Amino acid sequence: MAYGLKIFQTAANCRWTRNGYRLSGVADSAQPEDLLVCVREPGTRRGVTDANCEDCELWETMNGEAPRATRLPS
Repeated sequence: MAYGLKIFQTAANCRWTRNGYRLSGVADSAQPEDLLVCVREPGTRRGVTDANCEDCELWETMNGEAPRATRLPS
């Protein structure tokens, strides 16, 4: 069986992800921002999910840490 490596590029592990601005007591649909936002482009804050970050070419690890890899059957 052949194996490949998959780097987990999650929003929580990217150096460009920040917590979105949230208001207590307000429904998720009425929040001013998503739970996580990307600040890679100066002056912008766009909502992101793990699916957005999975194949992002601009994704970088936090604090220069080596990315985590997992073997997946191919």
